[in-house]
Amino acid sequence: TSRFVGVYLTDAEQWIRTLALIADVLKLWIVVQQKWIYLENIFVGSSLQFSDDAKRFEIVDKLYRKIMLETSRNPFVKASCLHPGRYEEFQSILTLIE
Repeated sequence: TSRFVGVYLTDAEQWIRTLALIADVLKLWIVVQQKWIYLENIFVGSSLQFSDDAKRFEIVDKLYRKIMLETSRNPFVKASCLHPGRYEEFQSILTLIE
């Protein structure tokens, strides 16, 4: 709404989009992490190893650990959240969990 923003309008709009995507990814990340922690306690070391749910969790576990390994290599929030396809990865994990 400032009359001085004209010069910076494009940059400001890009930052708004970037920060909105980071916020969306972080929201999904927290939900996935909470569900993963809960399910890990159920399926790791359990006798349910051969059930369909355990097989689905195994897929979720591999995907989640892959993301966490990539994040540990480059732990900056912007890089981790804006990694190509990261939002979609968390959505697919959430779909498998629910």
